[in-house]
Amino acid sequence: MARSTTLDDGESKGGVAFTRGASVRLVRTSTRWLVSAGLLGAGAALQAVAVRMAWLPCAGQSIDAFSPECLRAMDGTNPLPVIIRPEGLVLPEILSLGAMAALSLAWLVVLPSIRTGRRARVALAAPSLLALAAVLTLALGAPVEALLVTIDAASIVALLVLVAARDLEPDGHRVRYAVVLAGATAMSFGNLMLEYSVAISLSEADWDVPPHTGYLTVVGLGLAAAVVAGWDRVGRAYEHLARSAQPGRQATPRPPDGRAVGRSRSGQAPGTDHRWALLS
Repeated sequence: MARSTTLDDGESKGGVAFTRGASVRLVRTSTRWLVSAGLLGAGAALQAVAVRMAWLPCAGQSIDAFSPECLRAMDGTNPLPVIIRPEGLVLPEILSLGAMAALSLAWLVVLPSIRTGRRARVALAAPSLLALAAVLTLALGAPVEALLVTIDAASIVALLVLVAARDLEPDGHRVRYAVVLAGATAMSFGNLMLEYSVAISLSEADWDVPPHTGYLTVVGLGLAAAVVAGWDRVGRAYEHLARSAQPGRQATPRPPDGRAVGRSRSGQAPGTDHRWALLS
């Protein structure tokens, strides 16, 4: 009998340790997602202020009465006025560089939750590392177009690696990772060209960069932050609705210690052997 008690205590302690370890991992993973969502939101906010300040010369003006200052803001080949070849590191450019850095970190934060090999991990981190290099390049006033194109190529490779990855954290989902990756590389050349194409299709001022170009990226980043932050809440709500839709399904009874009721490994009922508790 004493031997049975010892085994029970050992199993109980081992089970508690396992449960605590799993809980710690889940908390860390959930924290990563929240931090990532916060960085995406911060990037969206910084970029919104930067775009707003960049287009202040065109505020309240119609296409027939653009001021010389507005025409100068439109002049050039930059799909986003504060990203490619800025004239100087004034406040809008500084805010935009801060947005790029925050977005890059949003992807790096969640990378530890993807269990993969070293080479695959380097491929996954490459888009954000290249984006951080682009921030430094822009801060130094050097050409950055080729680097932005490289970010697009690295993003495609990272997406393929993500699809092939087998081990993700329990609350991770490939779509959720892809949303963060898209937000982290929102300042790549391909995304900027998409922004520019949409802007000229919606504006009559299509001879240069149309006023207010850049807000589409801001809205996309805000939605990405909301999706990443609300993913767990929506998932729990969906599970609750799914359980509610099955009235015949009964919840697993739990004793006061919170462990699920089941049968012992020997097949005996709980009343005949107290080693029947299973970890929830």
